[in-house]
Formats: sequence, structure tokens, C-alpha cells
Amino acid sequence: MNPWTVTTLAQLDDSEADRYAAYVNQRLDRFHEYDDENKPLPADEFAAQAWTIATTPEGPGYVRLRPDLLDVRPYFDDDDGALYLSLRLPIRHSAVRTRIPFGPDVTDWDRHTLRHDGWTTPLPPRPGTRTALLFSAELRISAASWPLYVPTTTRGPGLLRDTAAAVRILVDHLNQDAAPLTANLTP
Repeated sequence: MNPWTVTTLAQLDDSEADRYAAYVNQRLDRFHEYDDENKPLPADEFAAQAWTIATTPEGPGYVRLRPDLLDVRPYFDDDDGALYLSLRLPIRHSAVRTRIPFGPDVTDWDRHTLRHDGWTTPLPPRPGTRTALLFSAELRISAASWPLYVPTTTRGPGLLRDTAAAVRILVDHLNQDAAPLTANLTP
């Protein structure tokens, strides 16, 4: 994998391709229409399923997220039904203009964070008796204009090709469209 930069929010980890293939094969029912196991889902639903499996919390994922992101999840809008990727980023108290006096007993994201390639992983404060007020921002990037991969099959090597292609498009457009908007939000 390449080093993380302000323009890189996600990367494919080819060393996890076999694990991703195993996860896809264990979840074949997620990639076809409910009433027809030979008919693939529409491109947006297919991409959302492929992304969810690629970013699994069950270990290193096929998609790696930059360490300072809390998460990136697919989201379907209730009004227009369109696919969005929803990014959550930690925001420090100092970045929020507010009239609320936090006081010295209210803690923020832990300043003693893990470092990965120069990027910090936000951690909640250590357990204790102090109150923690943790701000985060949610950025929803519409995938409506992205050329989502149209799947052709629901099983076998073709399914693995389709899921990998769908995820690659999401990674590329997430980096292209969302990274410029997050550059000034991360702590």
C-alpha cells in the first residue's frame, strides 16, 4: 500500500484479496435479487454490499481507510433513494465554535493517539470519571454521478471480479470527491 496523504482516504489492500474473496463467497445471498438468485442487484445496491464486506471489522479489510477516519459506510437517501458514502471524522473541541462552556472536567478525543504513517487514529479518552464530549462530522458524498460497476453474475469467479471492480470505483471516487472536502476537518 502507498503512504497516506490528504488526498487518500481509502486504498485497496491486495494482500487481503483472498480473505475478501472468502467473505464474498460466504455471503452470496447479498448480491442477487431477493426472488431470483441468478439476477444481480442493481449497481448501487451491489456496490454498497461489496463495500460493506470490503471494510469488514472482522480483521484487516480489502479496503483500508485512512487511520484518522472513524468510518465510511454506504447510505441510501430516504428521499431520492440514491447511494451516498457517509464518512465520519473526529473533530476536536478547538475546531468547534460554541457558546457551551465545556469546563476543565470535560475531555476531548485522546491526544495520545496511535500513529500510522504520520496519521493519528482518534481514540476515545481513557476510561475514568471524566465526562467526554466527542464531536464528529459526517460527510455524505453522492455516488449518483459515479460510473458504478454493473454486475453480470451472482456467483463464482465472475462475482469476485464484479465485487472487486465495484469497490475499486468507490475507492477512486471517494478519494477524488471526498478527500478535498475533508482536508481541513481532520485533527
